[in-house]
Amino acid sequence: MTPQEIKQGAVGQGGISATPFAISYLQLCQISYFQTDQIAEAMPSVPPPGETAPDSSIGSWSVVWGPAKDWDDSNLAYAAAYTDTASNVPVLLVVCLRGTDVHVDDPWGILKQLFEDLRVPDQVPLPWAPGSPALIAKGTLSALDVIQKLSSNGQSLSDFVTGYLNNSANQQPVLIVTGHSLGGALTTVVAPWLQSLGSITAPIVPATFAAPTVGNADFATLFGTDFSYSLRYWNDYDIVPNAWWNLPGIATIYQPCNLTPPGYVTDGLTHFENELKGISYVQPAASTQLSGSCSSLGTSWVDQAGVQHSTHTYMAPLGGVNIMPPGGVGVPSIVDYKPG
Repeated sequence: MTPQEIKQGAVGQGGISATPFAISYLQLCQISYFQTDQIAEAMPSVPPPGETAPDSSIGSWSVVWGPAKDWDDSNLAYAAAYTDTASNVPVLLVVCLRGTDVHVDDPWGILKQLFEDLRVPDQVPLPWAPGSPALIAKGTLSALDVIQKLSSNGQSLSDFVTGYLNNSANQQPVLIVTGHSLGGALTTVVAPWLQSLGSITAPIVPATFAAPTVGNADFATLFGTDFSYSLRYWNDYDIVPNAWWNLPGIATIYQPCNLTPPGYVTDGLTHFENELKGISYVQPAASTQLSGSCSSLGTSWVDQAGVQHSTHTYMAPLGGVNIMPPGGVGVPSIVDYKPG
């Protein structure tokens, strides 16, 4: 694709399929789970959008801010630019968020972490829309505060993004905000926060994978209004995107695989449902459902959940190439789940 076609396709114009862009964003999400010192090193292995292999004669990806993380390694962000080789001008600027602890091995553990960290039973207004009925989980604001305070080379994320996009030499690349799992949930608040700054005139496109819900129906409506084009990919065999709007569906999700949840999962779901009585969560309307199927690797309910949530499972129906850590070792389970 030409730089102009990439810019058009990235914002859903020109009749260009969204899939090549989803592949690129998911590859960047995979890299966000690598060790911090591997992130920049892995960038040359990401192909240009629409290509199946790296080709520096066309264009290349590079880290331009970060990676920056908080003290306990539970939140990480970095910004990567895709630069056209012929013009040496950036075409895309992607802010990639990682909010899921890479040391948590299974999605049920992730859900428990999310419920506690995001304080899901407590919903609060958006700081940039205080008069709106839109509400989000209170802990989401705490996670947003962490992202806002991250710094790389003395620059916050917002200062860097604003300066990069407003630099005339960069010719206003398209801004993408993306993340997988909790990183996807954070995407749905980081993107509107950046938009609310009022200093970014470039298009902003949120792109999420396997994201749990973060807000009520009014938030989902507001998100759809604020972003006329966004991407949301979810595997219908993944338990995480069902949180917190469809907890009963989590218990029965693997019936087609003849798998039932262990007692601690059903007890946990009952606890979640009791805590959330009278509180609603809704996913944003725009979505691409990836049709899942039972994996032979998941012989238990928990292992099936692990396989279905992994980035490799999300990449398979998109037809993209998975990015592996430099050296091919130390692959986090959330990237490629291997039942142990």
